[in-house]
Amino acid sequence: MPDWAEQPAVARITDYLTGGSDHFAADRRLAEQLGQVAPWLPQILMINRLYGQRAVEYMAGTLGIAQFMDLGCGMPYNSSACPSKPLHAYDAASFVCTPRVVYVDNDPVVRGHANMALTELTGTAAVGTDVRQVSRLLGDKAVMSVIDISRPVAVLCHDLLCWMTDEDASNLVGNLHDRLPPGSAISVSHATTDTAPEVMGELAGLYAEHGIVFRPRSRDHIGQILGPWTPVAPGLVTPAQWPTPPDHAFPGADQSHAYAAVALHRPAGSAPAARSSSRSWISSLLRRRRSRPESEASPIQPFAEPGFVSSATAARWVAR
Repeated sequence: MPDWAEQPAVARITDYLTGGSDHFAADRRLAEQLGQVAPWLPQILMINRLYGQRAVEYMAGTLGIAQFMDLGCGMPYNSSACPSKPLHAYDAASFVCTPRVVYVDNDPVVRGHANMALTELTGTAAVGTDVRQVSRLLGDKAVMSVIDISRPVAVLCHDLLCWMTDEDASNLVGNLHDRLPPGSAISVSHATTDTAPEVMGELAGLYAEHGIVFRPRSRDHIGQILGPWTPVAPGLVTPAQWPTPPDHAFPGADQSHAYAAVALHRPAGSAPAARSSSRSWISSLLRRRRSRPESEASPIQPFAEPGFVSSATAARWVAR
């Protein structure tokens, strides 16, 4: 077994806690310790993934962005083979557009898994690089073969920045704003110390014992890191509350120990754009679905966990 497999990794721990099979003994041991401190970890990881699906649908359907970079992507799985899980970026966006997606992670297991999962998907690439090195990332040949950075790009930083120091997190977000064109957007979800700060401190301590930086932050601090990006309504809220509070949710979803937001790269001096209503968002998804010939209809079954679906997921069911 290679040396890196003896050290726990965040992506593989998350995979274990969400019912996956791509993890090693070191990952499982630490995951069990984390679960003893915070039994709600699997639940909030699922809430975070559901937010990620809704954010992608919004960025594609309402903002009209078809290029995505999923930074610190974790395990991209074949959604048609995992109907009980939320859709990953390519599959979520494909209901609205023909997306081009780059998945980025420096975990070798993630890269191998991503390459297998993406084999049959055109317009995708899996890249193993340090996401903090923005110039190197955007200049990577595989990235350049998929993403045209002269056009708007949607960047996904889901459960990413909390694994960085303050300096690294701020530099990453700022450098992305500097390098990407106006019209681009960023989606962030981030663990917080605003709820259960003692528990978050214990989790950070367990990770630190294995050399892993875990930095949950306050809502104000996360807002500062977003810096020049302009959040769309409703701003920085808990993942379950974005873009609107659900009619039904997992118990305790409002205490998801995290915040999330989609924010825009606006041209200098531009006025804030009005946010599209949930109805117009759903309508765009329905039009896209109904306009597809049967031969192009997606075989993917949407996530249907009882008691919690996004408005866009509900729209897909209506459209069938």
